[in-house]
This record gives sequence, structure tokens and C-alpha cells, in this order.
Amino acid sequence: MPIEQAITNSVPLFAAGGALIVQILNLAELRWVPKANRPDFRDWLHWLPYIVSPLAGGALGLAYVLSQVDLTPLVALNVGAAAPAIFRSFARGRPDGGPGNFN
Repeated sequence: MPIEQAITNSVPLFAAGGALIVQILNLAELRWVPKANRPDFRDWLHWLPYIVSPLAGGALGLAYVLSQVDLTPLVALNVGAAAPAIFRSFARGRPDGGPGNFN
């Protein structure tokens, strides 16, 4: 398999990895939070972003691949890291209140 095809096939994995890295960094930041204020790690809702974010990042990376956009692994990592914010902005709609605004 040529290297270009291998990179293209792995773009969704790099994007999912970028999203997962952001979640792990968020988890690492909890070391600065007092123990009394930390989330309940036994609650499954706490762990949901660790599943949903990489899936969203991978889906966005796959959308780029299917749209025939060439992404380098570094750009795919960035796309995956930004995926939750991108989908959040999609859900909020247009800031000017035009069509597509759900508020």
C-alpha cells in the first residue's frame, strides 16, 4: 500500500486521537482541583466524553476523507481536537439568528 493511501486511510484515526488527547488533558487538569470538588469518577456520565469526542473526531475526519480533502496527520489531529467545538457550533446555529438557528 502506498504511503499516501495509508495516511488517507488513517486520517479518521488521527482525528479520533486528537479528540481523545484533549479529553485526557482535561482529565490531567483535575489534579489541580481539590478532591472535594472533583467529579464522581464512578458515574458513567463522567466518562461519556471519552467515548463521544473520539467518535465525533473520527467522524469529522472521515467526512474530510469522503469529501476528498487531503489532510496530513497533523491537520487531522487538529481537526479531531476541534471536533467537539465544531459540532457544538453546528448545534447552536447561526449567531445572527438567520435560518438554522435553533435558539
